[in-house]
Amino acid sequence: MFGVSGAAAGVRLLSAKIAQTTLKKLPQKALTKTVWFPIVKQIGKAIGVKVTKSGVAKVASKAIPIVAGFISGTINFASMMPMGNRLIDALDDANFDYTEDEVIADYEVISSVNYE
Repeated sequence: MFGVSGAAAGVRLLSAKIAQTTLKKLPQKALTKTVWFPIVKQIGKAIGVKVTKSGVAKVASKAIPIVAGFISGTINFASMMPMGNRLIDALDDANFDYTEDEVIADYEVISSVNYE
C-alpha cells in the first residue's frame, strides 16, 4: 500500500517540477518550427484566439499535472484491483464455505498468538 502512495506522490512531485520547467523553457524553443504549432495557430485564428508561444507554454504547463493525475489514478486502479478481487474472494469463502472445523482451527491459531 505504501508503494502505491509513494508512487502517486512521486508522480505529483515530478509533474509539478516538469510543469514549472515547461513554463520557463517552452517559450524559448522554436515552436514555430514544429509541425503542430502552425495548425494550433490556424485553429486559434479561426475561433478568434491569439496563439502565442507563451500562451502555449501556459496551457502545456497546466495540462501536465492533469495528465500526471490520470497516470497516477491508472497506477492506483491497476494495483488495487487485484487486491480488491482477492478480498472479495476471501470474504465470499468466509461467508459461504466456512465450516465449523475451520472456525475452530482459526480460533486456535488466533488464541496461540503471543501478544508481547
